[in-house]
Amino acid sequence: MARSFEFDEETPLTTQAERYPESRLQSEAVPWLCANWGYVEIFEDKATHKGSAFDSIGSMGGRLVLIEVKPRIDRNMAWHESSKNGSLERKVLVGLKNLFQGSNDVASVAARRIWDGRSRPIIAILAGGFSAAGREEAEAMLRARGDRYCFDWRLLRWTGSVIEEIAACDAAAEPGVAYASIEFPTLQSSRRRKPAPPLESWLKRAESDGNHLLKHFLLVAQKHGFRLISQAGSLRLERRVPGGRWVSFLSVFPSIENGVIGVNVSVRREDVGLEEHEMPGRSTTSIKGFFNTNRFLCEAAEMDAMLSLFVGPARES
Repeated sequence: MARSFEFDEETPLTTQAERYPESRLQSEAVPWLCANWGYVEIFEDKATHKGSAFDSIGSMGGRLVLIEVKPRIDRNMAWHESSKNGSLERKVLVGLKNLFQGSNDVASVAARRIWDGRSRPIIAILAGGFSAAGREEAEAMLRARGDRYCFDWRLLRWTGSVIEEIAACDAAAEPGVAYASIEFPTLQSSRRRKPAPPLESWLKRAESDGNHLLKHFLLVAQKHGFRLISQAGSLRLERRVPGGRWVSFLSVFPSIENGVIGVNVSVRREDVGLEEHEMPGRSTTSIKGFFNTNRFLCEAAEMDAMLSLFVGPARES
């Protein structure tokens, strides 16, 4: 575990889209889909900058394909609940409503250029992995909603080298479906974003909770030159890279696991080229943040080692 992070100045800096695991997966899997299954992409929204319900839109075998990309599908991600945002059900139904009812958003306009208006669209959920419960719930949701809102579907897994189809449904064609007249529910969310607390409150919280390791982690991060960005439930750590850009590498969540006080760190593990078991800390089943690896850190030495992977020795204060 001695390898530390270095930027190669001859390699292009990470783009905004590639900061997110689903975008990285999409950048690898969609070209494979094009080369091997004949998918022709006409629209992509890797980092959701265009506000599309789908991450990729194209055609395959003469049919419209709408792709939603996720790093992993776990329990409670499929069905819509008013207390949370971003369910698969909400994305699918909002995207189809926009398509069928003539919305002029950029994704729907692109999709209608290649859709014949008669055949059922294919919804494809492309993920790097599925938990057993996540797969079961996703299949149940797609099966129920596909019958009601006239679409076929696929569950696709990207292994890192190929795409595997792990579930699919193609219903019998229904001639004369009036897609524009299909009524969709309004899936509202009662969830509101909490305001981000000031940075000083994190140190006060760490002391009041007895989480001295969180305070240590934040102070050492500052010595390493990280910029700390306060969010509602976490702290994001950014560091300036050659060229002057700030890039996010870790997110930190106060945590207690099995009675042990520490921090759950979401990490961009691909940047240091280590396997998960080689990273400081211990594995955790609590998946938080948007990076591809979570580690639970409960000792000062683990925290120092984690930060040193990215930046080397801390500078003198």
